[in-house]
Amino acid sequence: LAAATLAQRAAEHIAIQDAFISGLAGRELEVFAAVLKQPAAYSKTLPAALLRCVFAERKPARVAQALAIIGSLPLRSQQVTLLGSLATHPTVTAKRPIKLDAEPPALAKLSKSKDAAMLKALAWFKSTVVWPGKPGVVVPTTKAQYNARSVPLPRQLFSHNDQQVEWQSSIPDKAFTTGWGGRLADLTNAFNTNGSISMS
Repeated sequence: LAAATLAQRAAEHIAIQDAFISGLAGRELEVFAAVLKQPAAYSKTLPAALLRCVFAERKPARVAQALAIIGSLPLRSQQVTLLGSLATHPTVTAKRPIKLDAEPPALAKLSKSKDAAMLKALAWFKSTVVWPGKPGVVVPTTKAQYNARSVPLPRQLFSHNDQQVEWQSSIPDKAFTTGWGGRLADLTNAFNTNGSISMS
């Protein structure tokens, strides 16, 4: 943490903070937790940078721990800022979803918020992680699991016609009443300035 304090003193030089973080090599989560205990002592950008490193590791247990730390913060603004910092960074957004063992308790707790900014940040976070039983998540299934119905199964499984329509709709996990072509027409209709030209 002494090095983190040094990085704070030279906060205008982002290269110093980057050098500090690159030297952590797998200890970003622990430093993230320590920095958040005394956030005023460190650069304002340091916690978010450390959090992005934890996500870049793609280790489910550590991601869940980071979320628990965020959930325990006293200020909603801190929580939103940290979660929001993930949504705009390519080291996080360019990856496939992280597979957690279960829904993190901190996520369920934060999801009860009525704050629009929090819900927006959480919506993005939820799109980056999956866990068994998460709605819309398809999991590899054995015959025993299928027979016991112990895992989520696709709708109309083994119905070729329904599966063709599902592919055409691009909605794999719930009933639908529109196809991708109709939804595309609805979206592009807003660009139609000439009302005499039909979009359907």
